[in-house]
Amino acid sequence: MRGTVIHANGHFRRSLENRKNRGQLTVKAVTSLAPIGAGKPGTQLRPLYYAFYHDGKSFAGSPRVMLVKGRRYPNVEHWFIYYE
Repeated sequence: MRGTVIHANGHFRRSLENRKNRGQLTVKAVTSLAPIGAGKPGTQLRPLYYAFYHDGKSFAGSPRVMLVKGRRYPNVEHWFIYYE
């Protein structure tokens, strides 16, 4: 089984393969503007904010998230969102 589960505000949204899902989940990492000399090797940007979308609508977002692989199903990603 493969898929993504997002845990936020005591609720969760999931999108798993081979299951009836109610929509599509999207995770976007929002980064800052590219620094001068961004073409040089070794310059990487860290995400400032993670935005989570369900069917194209914003579901949750936070700069503090934790990504964990499932124990029973290792191909399922669990995103835990921590608010300030």
